[in-house]
Amino acid sequence: MFGWFVAVVTAFSADLVWAMPVAACALLLIPASDGVVRIAAWWRNRRSNLFAGALMFRPSSGAGATRRFLRTASVRVLPYDVVLTNTVGEERWLGRAGAHGVARVVRLVASTTGEPLAVEFRDRNGDARALLPWKHWFEGQQGQDRWAELKAALAVPVADEKLRIAENASVWWQGHMLGADVRKMSPMEAEEARKETDWYRSVIGRNELLALPLFSAVLLAGLFSDELPAFLAGLLSALTIAAALVPAVASALVSRFSYDKVIEKAEANV
Repeated sequence: MFGWFVAVVTAFSADLVWAMPVAACALLLIPASDGVVRIAAWWRNRRSNLFAGALMFRPSSGAGATRRFLRTASVRVLPYDVVLTNTVGEERWLGRAGAHGVARVVRLVASTTGEPLAVEFRDRNGDARALLPWKHWFEGQQGQDRWAELKAALAVPVADEKLRIAENASVWWQGHMLGADVRKMSPMEAEEARKETDWYRSVIGRNELLALPLFSAVLLAGLFSDELPAFLAGLLSALTIAAALVPAVASALVSRFSYDKVIEKAEANV
């Protein structure tokens, strides 16, 4: 944006009309570079064989699930690691060896009813390293099969442990050191999921989505000019506005009406 500022000041103060398309081009480079980064990341992930041979477990497609949750969240068991990916794509790598490796799996059950609540991955010191909510991962017949397969894949001791829930607790995981795992390893509210995954909020900075169209609007009127430099500046400014707003609007619409919409009926192939 500094290049845009210098070129605009030069164009208006020194009356150098060819500085206007230079200024517009400087702004266009910002969303263009964003696009290059996104495409490069997509291509790298597509060709990655990092998880080749991993045993992957997906969450249950029961009531309350969203397409984002079903397509993104997973537990992968590798020969030397266990990789948990939450609803917004964040990964947590847990070793399977060493003092802090996954050495035990504990199913937490309610002390009063015996209802399964969650699954803890614990290390050799007995410390919890990760927490999976039972409802969204192992509930139902398919969930029971998934639970049996996960135990077989990890090949570590498994035990049930009663969890005493405080009387004044609003949710069972209140006070649990890994309570945040329950939120992110479960379907998230659409607004929260968009906030966590939005490109401008999580990677670039949320002000850029507002700044780019505003700065581009300064030279947008050149579209109606008969002078070639002014017209080019207006055209490049229009492209900058489109490159900034169209992906953001499209992402919000897909999230609102599809990706983060609760699936009313369980889908077999999501």
